[in-house]
Amino acid sequence: MNRSKKILVFFIFIFFLSSCSKPKQEWERVPASQFDKSETTSIYFSNNVNGEIEPCGCVSNPKGGIGRKAQYFENLKKEGNQSFLYFDSGDIFFKSTEVSGFLEKQWELQAELLFEVYATLPLTAITLGEKDFSLGRDFLLSHIHKYGLPVVTSNIADTSTGETLFQEYLIKTVNNQKFGIFALAHPSHFEKGKLQKLQLSISDPETKAKEMIEKLKKEKVDIIILLSHLGLLNEAQIAEKVKGIDIIVGGHSGDLVLQPKKIGETLILQAGNEGWYVGKLDMQTQVRTESGTSPSLWEKLGLVSPTVKRSFTQQMIMLSATYDPGPEKTQNLIRDFKNKLEHVSLEKKEELAQKQDYETYTSCAQCHAKQVKVWKESNHASAFISLYSKNQHFNRECVACHTVGFQKEGGFTDIKKASYKGEQLLDQGGLVDRMVLKENKLDKKLEGLINKRIEDYKKELKTHADAESSARINNQVQALEKFKKTKSVRDTYISFFENKEIYNYLKTLYIKAVDQEGLQKNYWGVQCENCHGARQGHPFSNVNAPKKVDVSLCLQCHNKEHSPRFNVKDFHKIHGRDKRGVHGFICAVE
Repeated sequence: MNRSKKILVFFIFIFFLSSCSKPKQEWERVPASQFDKSETTSIYFSNNVNGEIEPCGCVSNPKGGIGRKAQYFENLKKEGNQSFLYFDSGDIFFKSTEVSGFLEKQWELQAELLFEVYATLPLTAITLGEKDFSLGRDFLLSHIHKYGLPVVTSNIADTSTGETLFQEYLIKTVNNQKFGIFALAHPSHFEKGKLQKLQLSISDPETKAKEMIEKLKKEKVDIIILLSHLGLLNEAQIAEKVKGIDIIVGGHSGDLVLQPKKIGETLILQAGNEGWYVGKLDMQTQVRTESGTSPSLWEKLGLVSPTVKRSFTQQMIMLSATYDPGPEKTQNLIRDFKNKLEHVSLEKKEELAQKQDYETYTSCAQCHAKQVKVWKESNHASAFISLYSKNQHFNRECVACHTVGFQKEGGFTDIKKASYKGEQLLDQGGLVDRMVLKENKLDKKLEGLINKRIEDYKKELKTHADAESSARINNQVQALEKFKKTKSVRDTYISFFENKEIYNYLKTLYIKAVDQEGLQKNYWGVQCENCHGARQGHPFSNVNAPKKVDVSLCLQCHNKEHSPRFNVKDFHKIHGRDKRGVHGFICAVE
């Protein structure tokens, strides 16, 4: 063989080796201060929104809300920041895999709203969870196509065609980095028979992951991301068994992973649930060679693999009152959704038998006047206000914890028929609006409390230099100013728990207004029968109603999502015996 042929064979051999050689990849966590911002790629992520539209208003500084999420990304847009990826790992549109009949129409409206808002977000890709199919396959697919959401479902297939339900993988280039994205669901998360009913099949996640990695390697991607709805434990197993995945953006289990879980060379991310947080992973990529910054001949030829060093830092962005309630378009969508709830009526077949077993506090007060008087001073009595102020008083998922007997036999089913003055229906919303007005002007004491709180906020601003405190305070000032202007608590977004004097006075006005109406029955408010059971003719019946309240009743509504500061030890006893010798009882007030 002559010299020229030997040289040709040598270079063909070198080319073959270099094409097979892949850089070794390593992750290291570094402080954010060490990042060169001009070279950073940000990955935003969320999961398990579970159909949440906005905070319920039950607590101070409530977290989450689709409006705040939209506002966050709107702020990024205004800052000119468009070089990022944003993923959502599923269970976006519904709270559970099945929907009860009386909630079906409301959930349909909630999902429609979420689709509309998600269509405005800068999404790179989403995947689907089992809850997203709650209203059926046709509803979900038609809305995804209608709003053009970028969906990846690598191992979910249509059984009628054998094809992947949506795109199998996605490739996206950001900051000269080529990202390959695929997605996995787990068949065990669907109830028995549900997949067959949906005409879907889900292949083994581990097998599919290995297949997808090979496909993405052929696409010569730099970073492989698994958009997962497997749950944290299954995600950890995939990271251990399947090599080649750089990042797993997880979901299903709804874990709040404050810093990435690192298994081998794979980072696992999750951002909690209910839309309280948006996660952000900042990533830098640097190629380091054996010989330092200048690669050797062998490295240039591909005979020695360089090391790709990826540095990262992560933060969880809490969607708190720091952020406005959303861009104007999003706020209008939310307002329209709430107004639509008012017109949602139950079908006749879902009506419950009206045995009138729940008599409400108006009957209890006839014998237990002392206890009812104390109850009227509690937050339970005026529970309507916290819903009305957020225009949530037609939200069926909220109403149950703010009324007595809702959707229970002998209680009530129609939210519009929850207060009676004789045979006349009382409009509670109109009552609240009327109670703050005196001759079409704000109640003087109320206006004085508002002005005082605004001045206090302004003084507070001078002592709070950080952006988060300033934003929270400014939002409250704007809400109070709007309250003064509109003379209505509805849609003011006031955190009443943060404005105790105003809130306590509104409670007083509300109870006074209700008393003046002379109601025969009023289901609004958390009342005696919430804890002691329906009256059912008491005291002229043999009903054995519980006298001592079990804490499990309280925890049905005072849970970590709606009442995180609730403490069982803070129960308040109402002491004293009535003239018939009945002992005092326990009333839980937060």
